[in-house]
Amino acid sequence: VFLQTAGRDAAKDPYYRDLVRVNIDTGELVALAESNHDIEGYSTQSTVTNEWEGFNLNGVSPTGNYAVVTLSRVDTVPVTYLLDRQGERVMTIEEADISRLPKGFQWPEPVKTLSADGKTAIYGVVYRPSDFSDDKNYPVVSQVQNNSQTTFASKSAFNVHQFTTFSAAAIAELGFIVVQFDGRGTPWRSKAFQDESYGDVYAVKGLSDHVAGIQQLAERYPYLDLGRVGIVSEMYGNGASWGMLKHPDFYKVGVEARVTDLRMMQASYSDQYTGPTGITNNLEQLAGNLQGKLLLPVPFTTAPDTYGLSPVGEIILAGAFAKANKDIDLLHDPSRGWGVSTYHIRRCWDYLVRYLQGNVPPDNFILNGTALWDPGLVEQANAALDADLSRY
Repeated sequence: VFLQTAGRDAAKDPYYRDLVRVNIDTGELVALAESNHDIEGYSTQSTVTNEWEGFNLNGVSPTGNYAVVTLSRVDTVPVTYLLDRQGERVMTIEEADISRLPKGFQWPEPVKTLSADGKTAIYGVVYRPSDFSDDKNYPVVSQVQNNSQTTFASKSAFNVHQFTTFSAAAIAELGFIVVQFDGRGTPWRSKAFQDESYGDVYAVKGLSDHVAGIQQLAERYPYLDLGRVGIVSEMYGNGASWGMLKHPDFYKVGVEARVTDLRMMQASYSDQYTGPTGITNNLEQLAGNLQGKLLLPVPFTTAPDTYGLSPVGEIILAGAFAKANKDIDLLHDPSRGWGVSTYHIRRCWDYLVRYLQGNVPPDNFILNGTALWDPGLVEQANAALDADLSRY
């Protein structure tokens, strides 16, 4: 049996995977590919519609005699190679071409800090702009997707399955230091680690770990301005809203991807993490805590989907802010569907530049391209995935 494991070496980042072969009769384990990097396998099911777990890819040939893997880390050039069943490298298939990276490109930095309990190791990534200088003073953006279902901090370089790398690097180019962490309450570490979010699934205690981690990084890197810390949520999880309301003295500006109402989601995304008491800590109960600037984009969907991405969540929360006499900003872009649009992305960037940097963004800047979660692109990717799977 070929498996991917992680966390067997205490000296490494516990999220870095390897590829091993296990004898099902004797239990003997042979490591085929292991390093202080992430080892990613590939298969025909690897598509952009499944960014993280995918289909538990292993990249092993049907005969079990060969495997294709990519060795990578956020601060190293990815290398893809072919190995045999003994773990010997047969050939290098490809090394990423970095000749077109922008001048002054700053490799992201994998970092390790302690959680808010002062004893649990927390792992993350720091992104810097290409014109970075440690003589300057930079506002900090905490990029989060705080939920119990998946990790968020990137582990490999230029990986489309971890699109957060590109999003974080883009925000950093605007003149910010961007920080990602996977705090307590998230998966892939241990049951005790993930159980930190059980019964408190909305908040996922990793937010306190984000605050603690950034404070520790500021001691390490004095150019981080703790007086100007913002928070950006990606995908769902209400991270920006929770940050602004749970830590109002720390986070000054928040940009939310969307407000997810777990009461409208399928059980596998809500009930299994909420505990016997049900969903608690509703955001609207904390609306009076708001002190800084908060932008809530409103998704335009006719009905809630699997992820509960209906405008209802934003409407309920906006009503709570109104009742608490708190000012917020709402961004309604009907063209974005349940995903995002380039207009939405540009407005979010402008918000950070204006209120966290104190600068004036360019008027009506045109951001070309197609966002990853553009509704049309998602439909095309899903159609390609269905066609691919029909062959098996």
